[in-house]
Amino acid sequence: MARLQGLTLRKSKRVDPNALDYGAWWVLTADRSQVVYGGTHGVTFEDVLDWLASPRDQRDYDSV
Repeated sequence: MARLQGLTLRKSKRVDPNALDYGAWWVLTADRSQVVYGGTHGVTFEDVLDWLASPRDQRDYDSV
């Protein structure tokens, strides 16, 4: 779904469950140069799916 929209996903590599971004996800531009959704600490995978499924004109973007 992300690739079809020219985006890519990144998952946190943290293994410490107490870390702020443990299990977090980000949506990035295809070249991975900018975070489009997820902010500083990331969001849940369900949030990413909801964001990707939402109409583009109603999305909250972090940057771009």
